[in-house]
Amino acid sequence: RFTKKGAASQGFKITPRLKMILEAEGLYLTRDQGIAAGLFADYKLDRHWYLSAGYQFYKQNVYTVELSHEVEYNLFQISIGYSW
Repeated sequence: RFTKKGAASQGFKITPRLKMILEAEGLYLTRDQGIAAGLFADYKLDRHWYLSAGYQFYKQNVYTVELSHEVEYNLFQISIGYSW
């Protein structure tokens, strides 16, 4: 079974409070393929609190004798966090 996997992530500081993150990941096996890519923004509200928002595209195909599975998602997220 032949396997290839790769991932990359890059952040860009736009302002002292705003950071943009671009992510991509891929997987290739003989019968399985998958990809995920996303764009996210982190905004510092103050020293501890932050707000995040983003979009991610996800697609996976699995083909075996027992299973044929194709999935595709468009994911949107909004979150608030606290860091120490």
